Amino acid sequence: MSGARILEFGSDFEFGNLDFQDLKKQLEKYLDRSNSYTDLEKLIGSLNPLLRDNKYTANERQFLKRFRQRAYDRRRSSKFQTSGAIQISRPDPSSKSEPTSQSESLNPRPSVATNVNSRKEKLKVLSAEETGSFNWSTGRNLIGGFKRAIAGVDGERLARSIPKAVLSLFGTLMATGLLWQQSLGLYDSAGFSQPSLVAVGSILMMIGFSGIYAGSKSKLALLLCLYAGVYETYFVISGTFEDELASRYEAASTNVEMIFLQDKADRTRASYLNAKSRYEDPASRVYKNEWYKKKHLNPAWADNEDANKDLMDKKAELLERAQTNHVTWLKVMYRLGLVFLCMMLVHRLVATFRTES
Repeated sequence: MSGARILEFGSDFEFGNLDFQDLKKQLEKYLDRSNSYTDLEKLIGSLNPLLRDNKYTANERQFLKRFRQRAYDRRRSSKFQTSGAIQISRPDPSSKSEPTSQSESLNPRPSVATNVNSRKEKLKVLSAEETGSFNWSTGRNLIGGFKRAIAGVDGERLARSIPKAVLSLFGTLMATGLLWQQSLGLYDSAGFSQPSLVAVGSILMMIGFSGIYAGSKSKLALLLCLYAGVYETYFVISGTFEDELASRYEAASTNVEMIFLQDKADRTRASYLNAKSRYEDPASRVYKNEWYKKKHLNPAWADNEDANKDLMDKKAELLERAQTNHVTWLKVMYRLGLVFLCMMLVHRLVATFRTES
């Protein structure tokens, strides 16, 4: 069949109404019978709407793309490049004249051996495609996509953005480290069993919400950022006051006068308990003896009471002396500043990459 005949029934392809297996057979048949540049142009033009059709799967689209590439490769051959420059006319059925030597030289009829070899090559290509060449083509497409992405990077903009990104990353790491160090004591005072892991978790929550909001501008991410900010604010305030109270108690317990008074209170209590045990022991000679109670037991109790009173008074004095609310609030403001600085640096870091991309 001549190229003109192909053009005649190829002007209105009905590929979209065929099953995909029938479509593959029809495409192979039309490609095999395309003997001119114009035939291949019409075949390629009929493939483009099929690739935009959503009814085909990813594997089927890959086959259509590979088939279109085969048509492009065949069209680039010297034979079709020469025939594409000449307008092919439909032969007159009533004409009995032999074809001219020029048309025969432009459109040589393939031999039987050539057609058989061509069909064998096509069968080999189809069998390779159906037995797993999709994975190789997918890998090549990914590698090509990476190459195109790297080639499309604006070097000048990238060079301008690198210093800003490095500074933001360095500031984020510094603020995160300081915040983690400050949070350890607070979580320990709050009674958490593993304060280091809890501190890491809270920082990850804060950084994650800030980074997601900077990259997506989602309302949900914004609400989660507000939640993280409120949580950190409440935790820093309450944890700082608890930590300061625990620090004051620790400082009072290590005071020299407190140690002396504590030792005195322990000794008087031991003396009182010894006298009480003798007074209440039926085998003792002073069992329920009123004289012993008046001369020994009651004075021992009074000494123990006075020693404990001196201890509590001294402890209250030391705690009152160590109470510095303004220093506590300074610590609160410092820790909250680290929290908000860390969130803003993360937001800035993610926004820098998003803007440059």
